[in-house]
Amino acid sequence: MYYRRKSYPEDGHSDIPDELWSEFQRIRGHLSSVDQNNVEARSIARSKIADPTTAGREGVSDIVDLDGDFLYDERKDDGLGPVDGSGFLTLGSGRRGRWYDLAKKGVVLRARSRGDAPWLVGVSVSASVTPRGLFNSGSNRGNLRLRIRSSSEGLSAAEAVGGFNRYCDACSIATVSCFLSRGGLVQFSPVLLFDQLHEGEGEDWSVKIHQANIFAVGLYR
Repeated sequence: MYYRRKSYPEDGHSDIPDELWSEFQRIRGHLSSVDQNNVEARSIARSKIADPTTAGREGVSDIVDLDGDFLYDERKDDGLGPVDGSGFLTLGSGRRGRWYDLAKKGVVLRARSRGDAPWLVGVSVSASVTPRGLFNSGSNRGNLRLRIRSSSEGLSAAEAVGGFNRYCDACSIATVSCFLSRGGLVQFSPVLLFDQLHEGEGEDWSVKIHQANIFAVGLYR
């Protein structure tokens, strides 16, 4: 049943109480005219309602991974490392200009697509740069780029970018992408790239990733 109001107040005017009451009575009249004999009692048994986190789930979406866990992962501080002994994932000079897949540190989602379907995936990271050489030059700056990697389509086109300079030594960035996946196993993970532009020697920065998040949901027709 669809309901459409017969009249609306003019812009900037309030409802007239009598007309509003008439609308309520009109709704009541339509609901009372529904033939209750066409609605079967207990047509959906509780035993047929499937938990969305079970292997036998139905419906128009997937929100759990291969183990039945919610398709979400979050790592903080030492959960991302240690790589350099500091307890954080650090993107230093050795990784500048190259994409680094956080799946290597366990920030990854693995699921099973029931068929050809679009998957929505969101990621976010929080990061900071070490203060070494940070204020030595006004032109010393860097960018942290964030994308999403899919096992079916590779790197996403959507990209989030955060900047570092002499006034800003931290950033939080996030992005959402859509991937078309075939039926079967699918995998998603955040990937990072750090670019630094600086003058002179001894101004090399290291980017520490303090937190990373990822979620996904599969949508079916």
